[in-house]
Amino acid sequence: MGALQTGDDTSRPLNDVLSETRHAVEGLIAVMRGAEATLDPSIGAGLTLLRADTAEASSPMARALGAFADEWIAGEVGRWATLGLSLTQMSRN
Repeated sequence: MGALQTGDDTSRPLNDVLSETRHAVEGLIAVMRGAEATLDPSIGAGLTLLRADTAEASSPMARALGAFADEWIAGEVGRWATLGLSLTQMSRN
């Protein structure tokens, strides 16, 4: 999953920023759905996602994307638990 480029998003074409954002969101969803489909709940399998600290993001778009990812993952934790899987997130500090 690619990361957004750092820097001032206002100096970049909006289409580039939106394309990178879409790629990142689709990548997150693909990783989570792929793991969900292949992990074995009978052995208590799970996925831990590691991502950069949102405070380190240098652009408003990167910070917003980080906040979106946090909320998405938090919403998925309960659903994964009902499937017998573990989903956690760690931030690099």
